[in-house]
Amino acid sequence: MRKTTNELHIISAIFCVGLVSLTLWVNPTFGAEAKWIKVSNIHNFFQSYGCEPEEAFILEQQAGMRWPAFYAIQDCQAARGMWIGLTNFTDVVANNKVYTHKVVHCGPRPRTEIEQNEFMPVTFKLVGRIAHSDVYVDGEPATPLVYDDIVEEYDPTMSADRMLYNVVNTEVGITFTRKTYAFSQQYNDNYFIYDFTFKNTGICSKADANGAVATHSNTLDGVYFHWQYRNAVAKEGNVEGSVINYQGNPGWGTPRSMRWGIHTMNHVIGTDPNNPYMSGKLYTDVTTIGGDWLDDDGNVIRAFYSWGGRHSEVSYDNIGS
Repeated sequence: MRKTTNELHIISAIFCVGLVSLTLWVNPTFGAEAKWIKVSNIHNFFQSYGCEPEEAFILEQQAGMRWPAFYAIQDCQAARGMWIGLTNFTDVVANNKVYTHKVVHCGPRPRTEIEQNEFMPVTFKLVGRIAHSDVYVDGEPATPLVYDDIVEEYDPTMSADRMLYNVVNTEVGITFTRKTYAFSQQYNDNYFIYDFTFKNTGICSKADANGAVATHSNTLDGVYFHWQYRNAVAKEGNVEGSVINYQGNPGWGTPRSMRWGIHTMNHVIGTDPNNPYMSGKLYTDVTTIGGDWLDDDGNVIRAFYSWGGRHSEVSYDNIGS
C-alpha cells in the first residue's frame, strides 16, 4: 500500500437474523461521538472512531443491532473490534522507533485513552435521501426519530435512505472512510452495508495547537485488517436471574455470561472456493437439499452467521428458547 496511489476498498453487509434487546444507559466517560440509524427494522448506534466496542457508548454488555426493532429488548450486539496491523513500521510519533510489528485498534473492549490516539475521527455525519415523517400526538413528538435521526445533509440521488459517512485517521498513517448504508424498504430493512476505503495518507497524529499533524511518507508492509463481531443472541431471553431486573424485564434464569455471548456459535461459510456448499448440502438421485454460497456472478460469498448454542449452566435445553 503506497501513500498516494493505492487504495483498498472493502464492502460488507451485516444482516440481523436473531432476537435480542436494550435499555439506553449512556456511558458518561465515553470519548467518541455516536449517532443512530433508526429508519429501518434494524437499529444500531455507530461511533466516530469507526467501530463500536462493548460498554462504550452504552453501559450494557448487550446493546445495539436491535432486530426486529419495533419490539423492545431485541439487541443482538455484544462487541465490535477493528484492528490494523503491519510490519517493519517506522513510527514518527515515537521518535522514529522501528516496530517489527505494529497494531492500532478500536475495541472489542473500550480503552478510550488508547483508542483516541490510535483512531482519530475527521468527519462523522448522517446523510439522508429523504426526511423522516413527523409524528405528533397532542402536539408532542411521538417518534424517537425526532431525537435520533438527525440528518446533516440530504442527497436525493442516493440509493439508500440513510448513509453514515465517517472518515478516520490512524496512528500508522492509514486513513479509512466507512460508509454505512440502511434502507427502509420492507424487503431490505434488516441489514446494513459497510463500505470501507483505506488509503495510506501518512497522517498519523491529531492536529496540534497550530493545526500541524505528524506525517510519514513510508510504504507500508504486511498490512492486515481485522474485524471482530461478537454477538449475543436474544437479549429478551438473556435477562439475568429469575426475577424482574432493574429495567423491569422478567428474568429467565439465565447466567450473566450469556449477555456477552459466551454460548454464541459462529458458522463461517465461503472460505473454501473449491467447496462452495453449506455443510447441510445433500445429494441423492432425485433431489438436492441445501444450496451453494455463490452470488449471481458465480463468486463464492464469504460470510458468517451467529446462533445461540447450549449453555452449561442452565437447567433446561436453551436451544430455541
